[in-house]
Amino acid sequence: MLTEFGKVLKNIRKDRGERILDMADKLSVTPAFVSNIEHGRKEPPSGFDAKLFSAYSLKVDEMTEISRTFAAAKSAFTIQPGTNLEKETVAMFARCLPKIAPSELEQIQQILLRGK
Repeated sequence: MLTEFGKVLKNIRKDRGERILDMADKLSVTPAFVSNIEHGRKEPPSGFDAKLFSAYSLKVDEMTEISRTFAAAKSAFTIQPGTNLEKETVAMFARCLPKIAPSELEQIQQILLRGK
């Protein structure tokens, strides 16, 4: 089953007339690896989005879509806060996340988007 990230990856490949083998060569991975990510059998590893950015000349909207779907495809994240305030905030957010209402999460997203 194609994931959102897998669809974006496949579209990049197809839009450029590439086979899985071609994309795999550009990214220095195996064709099976590309296929597994496209079909959601593997989670894209950290840094895979950066590999795509450097291997392909992408439009801004393609880069945005890759970033969005890449984040959604990850089941775990590593966060390295620098200050004590950042550490406390990250820990508090992680503990409280299951209790936050969807409407409140949307508000938090809007606040974070303003900081980009």
